[in-house]
Amino acid sequence: MEKTYYLNGAFLPASEAKIHVGDIAIGRGYGVFDYFQVREGVPLFRSEHLDRFMRSCKLLNIALDESRAFLEQAIDKLIYIDHIDKAGIKLIATGGVSPDGFSPGKASTAILVLPYYEPPQQMVDNGVKLLSFEYQRLLPHIKSTNYLYNVYLSPQLKAAGAIEPLYYTSESVRETARANIFAVINGVLVTSGEKVLSGINREKTLQLGYPVELRNITLEEMKNADEVFLTGTTKRAIGVTRIDDAIIGDGKPGTITMDIRKKLLAKEASLLVS
Repeated sequence: MEKTYYLNGAFLPASEAKIHVGDIAIGRGYGVFDYFQVREGVPLFRSEHLDRFMRSCKLLNIALDESRAFLEQAIDKLIYIDHIDKAGIKLIATGGVSPDGFSPGKASTAILVLPYYEPPQQMVDNGVKLLSFEYQRLLPHIKSTNYLYNVYLSPQLKAAGAIEPLYYTSESVRETARANIFAVINGVLVTSGEKVLSGINREKTLQLGYPVELRNITLEEMKNADEVFLTGTTKRAIGVTRIDDAIIGDGKPGTITMDIRKKLLAKEASLLVS
């Protein structure tokens, strides 16, 4: 059965939800998005994701016709129409058809219903590999649709058996293409305090009660940490056991990593119960 999408005030079959080819999201890569998951019909942490989506739109001067409250109702309607038990929900706002090829025009707003994703248990148990690249993501505080470098690196990542690129600069390790990253050093969570996206599970991790240092951390220091883990919407917390050719810790996800994963999953479970 074809999924229903929302686009610019209408609820349409997915195959009919289309934007203008002149939209600067296509011609200039100018747009924002956000993503969260639905379990048992419950949109998980929707409020936090909508807050970030609206903030990203404001920072990129993308003026939506829809209010935040309207988007909440549209998401509820899609869950009802498609009888959703589990799914991914992706919100997209484009720059619109520009009057001059550069300035934002009338924005298009879409809500897509995508397959639900759960990391394979093998990935959770054994951890993942990253490849490091010296790169600073443009406008890191905005969740933009610009994933050019990540897509460009995909063949290299696949050949190396790495799930994501790890971005670092001369100052600090920053983040991966689709997740925030933490090192565990002597029981302290260490992560960059600037020039990264404010991830929803990143913020929840910072509030779990572990000692935290928001500071610059070099790639070499990251590789020599006791544990390293990623946080993200689908990942929750997942161990990094190899960066390039360096093995992290004993080569298995650490106890703090697994405890944080357990606690983030418990936060999801509490939403389902409530």
